[in-house]
Amino acid sequence: MKTKPNKIAAIILAAGSGKRISQLGPKPLLCFEGKTFIEIALDRVTQAGCNPIKIITNAVLLPKLNALELKTDILVNPNPGMGMLSSIQCGIDALSREAGGFFLVPIDYPLVKLSTFMKIRAMHSRDPDAIIRPNYRGKSGHPVIFPLAMFDEFKKMTPQTAQNYLAQMDCHRCRDIDVDDPGININVNTSDIYFKFCAKKI
Repeated sequence: MKTKPNKIAAIILAAGSGKRISQLGPKPLLCFEGKTFIEIALDRVTQAGCNPIKIITNAVLLPKLNALELKTDILVNPNPGMGMLSSIQCGIDALSREAGGFFLVPIDYPLVKLSTFMKIRAMHSRDPDAIIRPNYRGKSGHPVIFPLAMFDEFKKMTPQTAQNYLAQMDCHRCRDIDVDDPGININVNTSDIYFKFCAKKI
């Protein structure tokens, strides 16, 4: 099957338990500027022209996400306790190999601007074999585009090898792109961070 380098898929990670913020409710259903985190992530990748888009969640959250009537595929990770890699592998298994790569979009970063997604997408068009990640004031963040070559590599990884790989992503295949977007480094994973950046304290 002929690869289409400019076609980008997206995997939205929403299968974690989010224990440190669970007192506020399921993280994908928390809100920022009138939309849930999951709706924000879906809007961003849709407007960035991603296709197909796969949301990876867990069995407990599936009915709640289905109730939002999101217009994309929602897949269940049967083993979410195995960590992020297991969700990535679920998403890759469902992606078409016609895509030249995929955006990896953790649900934890709702403040990322659409312009950042577009800049990363444009960089991928110029360098389709590279891992493209945003950089704000010298610190890289999310989301990241992984090229087609990474599909099989991710499928062969174990949780340990994936952790080592993702921790050392300053490899020769990485291309950092500077963005004016602090949201790429704001991981909304505690109630304090949520109230500071996404909501006013009551």
